[in-house]
Amino acid sequence: MQVAVQMPNSKILKNITDKLKKINSKVTITATSEGEFSLLAKTLDTTVEVHFKDLNVKIPKNTGNTRVKWDGILANISSKNILFSFFSPGDKKSAAICVDIKKMSQFLTCDVISPNTMTCSIIKNRLVHLCLNHIGFELNY
Repeated sequence: MQVAVQMPNSKILKNITDKLKKINSKVTITATSEGEFSLLAKTLDTTVEVHFKDLNVKIPKNTGNTRVKWDGILANISSKNILFSFFSPGDKKSAAICVDIKKMSQFLTCDVISPNTMTCSIIKNRLVHLCLNHIGFELNY
């Protein structure tokens, strides 16, 4: 399962990851089809989880699908065969992956350029793709 969401402000994420680095060297990134994004760091004694809600959900360009949100109902619209499949809020799909927080923090250091959008795509337990878009170029990790 792949989930892609537009990430929150890069400066806020950089600040949070710098604080989570003190807790653990790994962070679990979770994204849901309802536009939720979270960062989780654990130790034996404590668990710290930061949640972001109401983010834009992205569908990969090669699928020919578009995801639209109407009054809390997610609609998956296929442009090839005009297929509508609606998901109620209870049908939440999610993907999570554990990454090295230092590498993620290094990627977020590029917040100096003030990107227009940042997208996080996760293939469950296998791959995370971070994409920073700015006028004229794109940075991928």
